[in-house]
Amino acid sequence: MLVIPARFNKNHPEVVARGAPADTGTWLIQYMCDRIGITDLGRCDVLDLGCGCRFADAIVNRQLPMKSYVGVDVDGEMVEFLSAKVADPRLSFF
Repeated sequence: MLVIPARFNKNHPEVVARGAPADTGTWLIQYMCDRIGITDLGRCDVLDLGCGCRFADAIVNRQLPMKSYVGVDVDGEMVEFLSAKVADPRLSFF
């Protein structure tokens, strides 16, 4: 299980009130897939600019299918944390 420190959760308080980052991340990923017609996320390579940690939390802790995921963010401390703690080879952070 991936446990992300609270200091990296930079979501708006109203988003935080809706549920755990892994849950809101899962809902948002599903919403995006529905909107653009993706039916099999397991075949997708995803590039996420301004990634934050919510999608990594969802992918790892909710075992979401995804071919690969590259997260890019300006928060160097968070990127270092995710790079060190996420053992899933499908995910990388810059």
